[in-house]
Amino acid sequence: MVGFPSEGAAEGVKAALKGAGLCRYSEELLRKDGKVLERVGLDGAFSPRIAAVMFDSLPQVLYAEPDYLARAGYAPADPAYQPEQWSLNNYGQIIGGTAGIPGADIGAEKAWDIERGFSAPVAVAVVDTGMDLEHPDLDGKIWINTAETPDNGVDDDANGYVDDARGYNWAGITQGRYYYYHYVEERYYTTAWYFGYSSTNRLLAQSIKGTGCALTHVGVLLQKVGSPTAGITVSLRSSLSGADLTSLYISPGEISESGGEIYRPFSDPVNLAEGVTYYLVFHTSNLDTANHYYLYHNLVDDPPDPDTDQYDPYLDGHEYRWNGTGWQEFGSWDFYFRTNPNRRPRDDNGHGTHVGGIIGAEEGNGEGGVGLSFGAGLMPLKVLDCSGSGYYSDIISGIRYAADEGASVINLSLGGTEYSASMQEVVDYARGKGCLVVAAVGNSGDGTVLYPAGCEGVVGVGATTNRDERATFSNYNRFVDLTAPGQSVYSTMPTYPVALNSWGYEEGYDFLSGTSMAAPMTSGLAALLRSMRPGYGPDDTQDAMQEHAEDLGAPGRDDEFGYGRLDAAATLEGIHSAPYISSLTPAQGRIGEKVVLAGEAFGPVQGASRVSFAGMEAS
Repeated sequence: MVGFPSEGAAEGVKAALKGAGLCRYSEELLRKDGKVLERVGLDGAFSPRIAAVMFDSLPQVLYAEPDYLARAGYAPADPAYQPEQWSLNNYGQIIGGTAGIPGADIGAEKAWDIERGFSAPVAVAVVDTGMDLEHPDLDGKIWINTAETPDNGVDDDANGYVDDARGYNWAGITQGRYYYYHYVEERYYTTAWYFGYSSTNRLLAQSIKGTGCALTHVGVLLQKVGSPTAGITVSLRSSLSGADLTSLYISPGEISESGGEIYRPFSDPVNLAEGVTYYLVFHTSNLDTANHYYLYHNLVDDPPDPDTDQYDPYLDGHEYRWNGTGWQEFGSWDFYFRTNPNRRPRDDNGHGTHVGGIIGAEEGNGEGGVGLSFGAGLMPLKVLDCSGSGYYSDIISGIRYAADEGASVINLSLGGTEYSASMQEVVDYARGKGCLVVAAVGNSGDGTVLYPAGCEGVVGVGATTNRDERATFSNYNRFVDLTAPGQSVYSTMPTYPVALNSWGYEEGYDFLSGTSMAAPMTSGLAALLRSMRPGYGPDDTQDAMQEHAEDLGAPGRDDEFGYGRLDAAATLEGIHSAPYISSLTPAQGRIGEKVVLAGEAFGPVQGASRVSFAGMEAS
């Protein structure tokens, strides 16, 4: 856009440009007090910024500037977006008693003016504790496996999983806690019932809640004391004193003196109606004070002991004991148990639901806050039990599933301290399928390395505060690639009781802290990037986020902040006008064959954009 002192000056300059073949068009924008403002379209050999400098140097020109791009300013109207979601827009609001520093956020509002995730929506796999599939801020964002017909009992897409229409659950219905940690004594204690010791502890039970899936197997944790002679029957009932719906038998010889899990199929599978309470009943005719069993369980003191980490992780059920005349309920206690995997990745912990909301909670629905990518689909893959624990093998299965089912981003807000070649193998597999793998670096506040964050090819993410400081709990080591807001982050929580509620967190929505919250910030931005640039692979996506991160701490990359704190606005702005090839047809061919490229930001938009193959410029 060029300002001229008069119409004559404007005509003279434009005539000279046209005579040289450099002016493609001109358009008058404004005439005032004899002055003229023109929009001048130049030959593609000139970039707008260079042309503006050239025009500005001419005596016939008052001023010149590029025709800058403006966008509609956007801020979500969802009721809890502000002030709660400081991580997306920090204007200095007080969070958890601490006033933030304005701008210590990821610049979400400016980013949304560029991309909201709808250009080419992608799926983000949340490999975690599952998700509240009916949460009003998530129900419209759950990924759908269109190749699978729901609830027909058939593996329609032949991927090895039956009825996996909305993700999968490798953890099953599970309560895996049978110990507690004593902070003062700095040691763990295991807890168990005497079972088959006397007439008042020969019949025990655990209630569970159905998920609408078949129960085929169950595992219990048992230890033998002495040499008991009678075995144990595990039955499934619809009421404590009702008839057995199915059962299995464990002989004394199968139970070791050191203890271990017995995982066994029932005589017949039983479909557990969703939301209905059932009972696992443990029975033995053994009555011997010297020869009996330990049946392991989770014990919770009432009132809670502040010196321990005892809590109730499985709020869908309770523990019971037959005292000789009736069933005695223990509301906060639960036996260790594990059932078979199933098709329903229902969150019974709360962690996965919170992570999912950070990535992609619905926008504009009048509920809670928003996720970073409005268009992203959430693929819930449950690999952790109600206490937030799970096996590497299940995590590996979840990563492989996500890669095979087309997830563009895999979020892993979890980790273990042991290196695993198997974990590295599946990370490589996922990246080979085009997946960006993002993982939390851990919350011990030291140099501990967690895996998969420590695997090669994984984007390791640490946590920052609302003052752009490293959160004290955030691990620091060479595997920290990026940091993102992770302290007191507001997001979705299950709308029913789950394990985290026993720690005092609310149903529906609440603030959680951890690198687990920082990782999905990164996954959300990756979803925006790959929606905006569908051809971007894992390396392109990671490089863009790292290149445009806000450098904190020591200059350049450091172990505390990696390449810096995530900056969504700078990242999207930084790639928005870059020449980009979206397709190449054919992908390979013979010399002399015509190749058609499609993309964005070539030619006049970028000035002189060129494409080369093997160092030779294409004509």
